[in-house]
Amino acid sequence: MRVLSLEKVTHRYRTRSGEVTALREVDLRIEARESVAVLGPSGCGKSTLLRIIDGLLPPTSGTVRVDGRKLTAPRERTALILQDLGLLPWKTVLENACVGQEIRGVPKARARAAAMEFLHKVELERSADLYPQELSGGMRQRLAIARAMILGCDLLLMDEPLSALDALLRERMQRLLLDMQKTYGYAQVVVTHSIEEAALLGKKIVVMAANPGRIVSVVDNPGQGGQDYRNSGELFEMTKLLRALLRRAREEKPGA
Repeated sequence: MRVLSLEKVTHRYRTRSGEVTALREVDLRIEARESVAVLGPSGCGKSTLLRIIDGLLPPTSGTVRVDGRKLTAPRERTALILQDLGLLPWKTVLENACVGQEIRGVPKARARAAAMEFLHKVELERSADLYPQELSGGMRQRLAIARAMILGCDLLLMDEPLSALDALLRERMQRLLLDMQKTYGYAQVVVTHSIEEAALLGKKIVVMAANPGRIVSVVDNPGQGGQDYRNSGELFEMTKLLRALLRRAREEKPGA
């Protein structure tokens, strides 16, 4: 993937009380190898946006294009990690890691070899015979990441992937996401409620408002990814800016 673009993307759905606009006229461009964080309050359409980018959900109006071609269905090189991770409790760690390859018809021996290689990269090879319920929260997160990476994705989409983790484990997983993206060179889009997490993970930070869901700011974050960025004054200033933008978005009337 060289570039993915959303052009005037709107999504509406019907409820018993009437029609709801989840997203309104969203314009967004995601470049190859770019790390994008999407930040906003509950109900602003962040998860809907991810599903539209993935091709799972067609927009009501507007267009999604990948390298100039209209996206009409999920593509093989886009991986989506949902908040609940989607691990299969009746399969072992190794079997979960192989699921995507099995769906694509990869021979079992080759699939297992590739799975073990990536389990090693996320330090789970010794847990290959365990089941998801026997893993810690961080281990389950690493398994979900490995399962996505095995498929050779060029775009990784993550919906609140670290929200259930304690503070120190969350920091470790943030570093893993940064390192994996740098190593494998895919683009990634991370949805989060955390201002600091958005600043740590997003080279570009998309700030959204609700009612209807819409983009109100796109902020460049050149310091993102640096080893010392977490403890820098630059991060502090970025979180101040994002906090102010979120407050302004909450007060802004649609169409203003």
